Amino acid sequence: MKIKYMLRRTLCPWNAKEIADETVAYCRKSRVDEIAWITESSGMYKELLPINEIKKIIPGLEYARKKTLAAGMLYSINPLTTLGHGEYGHELKLIHPEMDFMVDFTGKKSRACACPLSPYWRKLMTSTYRLYAETKPARLWIEDDFRYNNHGSVKFGCYCDLHLREFAKRTGKTFSRDELVARLLRPGKPDPVRKEWQKFLGDVLAETVALIAKEAHAASPSTELAWMSVTPLILDVCGADIRQMLSAFADGRRGAIRIPTTVYTEQGHRAMLFEDESLKKALPDLPASITRCTEIESCFHSLYTKSAAFTAAQIEWAGILNVPNQTLNIFDYIGSPMNLTPGYGKMLASRKNEFNSFAEVFAEAKSIQGVGIISAPSMSANVHTTEGKSFGEFSSRESGWANPLRAFGIPIAFGTGEDITAVTGQALRSLDRKAIESIFSRGVMLDAPALKVLHEMGYSELAGAGIGKEKIGPFKSVPLGPEEMTDPDFGGGKYHYSWTYALWPEIVLKPMKGAKVISRITDVDGKPLYPAFVLYENKFGGRVAVCPYNLGGSGLDPYANREPSCFYSEYRKQQIQGIVKWLGRGKIPLIVDAPGWVLPHRADATGRVMLAAMNLNSDPWESIGMKAPVPGKAGKILWADINGNWRVLARKNWSQAGGLVSMRLKTIVPPLRTVAAQIFF
Repeated sequence: MKIKYMLRRTLCPWNAKEIADETVAYCRKSRVDEIAWITESSGMYKELLPINEIKKIIPGLEYARKKTLAAGMLYSINPLTTLGHGEYGHELKLIHPEMDFMVDFTGKKSRACACPLSPYWRKLMTSTYRLYAETKPARLWIEDDFRYNNHGSVKFGCYCDLHLREFAKRTGKTFSRDELVARLLRPGKPDPVRKEWQKFLGDVLAETVALIAKEAHAASPSTELAWMSVTPLILDVCGADIRQMLSAFADGRRGAIRIPTTVYTEQGHRAMLFEDESLKKALPDLPASITRCTEIESCFHSLYTKSAAFTAAQIEWAGILNVPNQTLNIFDYIGSPMNLTPGYGKMLASRKNEFNSFAEVFAEAKSIQGVGIISAPSMSANVHTTEGKSFGEFSSRESGWANPLRAFGIPIAFGTGEDITAVTGQALRSLDRKAIESIFSRGVMLDAPALKVLHEMGYSELAGAGIGKEKIGPFKSVPLGPEEMTDPDFGGGKYHYSWTYALWPEIVLKPMKGAKVISRITDVDGKPLYPAFVLYENKFGGRVAVCPYNLGGSGLDPYANREPSCFYSEYRKQQIQGIVKWLGRGKIPLIVDAPGWVLPHRADATGRVMLAAMNLNSDPWESIGMKAPVPGKAGKILWADINGNWRVLARKNWSQAGGLVSMRLKTIVPPLRTVAAQIFF
């Protein structure tokens, strides 16, 4: 499958024709396949427009449509507002006196963001989308403001009287806002009403989409209704089920989804880890009939925010993950000429063949392989809150091992069927006994919070380590030295230390009979204080590795306060790679051997294993090694350089022993560039 560029471009009302002409010419030069015309300028944002203002937009769209189609590109529409992105100074009650507005769980009412149950708003949206659909777009998007969280003063909604009454009607359970919120956030074991409320919220969103889809398809049956989704965590907290939502968007036809990456600014090369994690978490839930798009966005839309090189890395990696359609939101919303930033267009045109070369190969993948990260429906409904003050506490914090594994050259996948599962936070609470026993009959990595959850659930004998006592670090009365790696199979040796510094143990491990301690936390004189990593083989024959650190983090942001930078070291790399090999009994999905941060990937197809690695460092790699098991005798290996040129790898540069294929690619890999290989067997 080839890469498709879907450029999002604002059709500013003050010079719509000039923008349309310029954009179409620029896109033809840049090899763009589709233009999604954004209907309004967020730089001069008027929020929810009345229908008479929507009608004024239509002539500009009709002109843009003719120009776009005449140039051989698809014409789509990206309405800027559905529920409302936030509060920007308008009192929309003056414009829409009959509209019901969203209410926060604290009782605060938005001045600008609508309640999705509002009859007036629903009529406004169905009428708006019918008008847009009458211009016959290939795709008609619903923006990512179609959500319950982050609407200005409304952090989590909607707790208005309409929602409370409708919930009571459907469930027979009547609550005041304060009573309901107290039940939802109750510290400790979740009240069953949490799951019911979240399902209700998800049903409301899906039912609302169905109304819009029906009206849009009445005007244009062939138009795909497309969803600019928010992150899987937010969907979960707000009760939105991806499959249910996509069914509503498709309306018996074909729908589309833009999977968010959250990488709106160039925060450094390692921000690519967010894209990999977000896409891999969403992909297992997507039906084959859905058009898969990714989110390539520069906010606020210039080279000062995101370079062409980083944008290219995002496009390339999305193609490798089999998400070929790239929504490109890289030009501002206020009509600045596109030629002010020619670097984007040059990159899009010059590197498209390279992107296609990788994407066409990886599109044949049947499955993604890696160390598993638990992913299950409605995970937030099972989380035990601590303070009970915010819905951010609903995060199960299941991805804490994702960064260390990938940094050390080991790819991740989402699910519970992998040979090795890496568990952090409260992820285990979403699994039943059968699923827990299944993953513990294979290989499991646990951080401290995951071990505590395992103990609370009554499965302590599976891990090989009890909790001697809990000490939330830093331990002010016990100065800590480094972690000493003691076992040579796991990075150990004389004076093999790795920093603790800001890496404080959250618990003190108590190894069970038969457990093996492979590293230990020392005092400042190098004397052993506590076990660090502990290995164990349980009654099911499964292997388990436990550490005393909190890798999933704390606080309301699931990506904040995770493992500190001092966790990483060369000895730590040897340790984690050794642990993964031991857990898998020598069977590992992939280990990439390259200096520093790695973004690795493995996908399997019929008769083939496909591997990729991106350099996330500022230094180039001078060569790169890969080790991966294949289920048969390898016949040949093709490898692709950074420009996507595939060639046969000389036999002297690879070997196979016991099913494990080892190769060395002797090529320069600059920052944010990718190499790949195909092993045929």
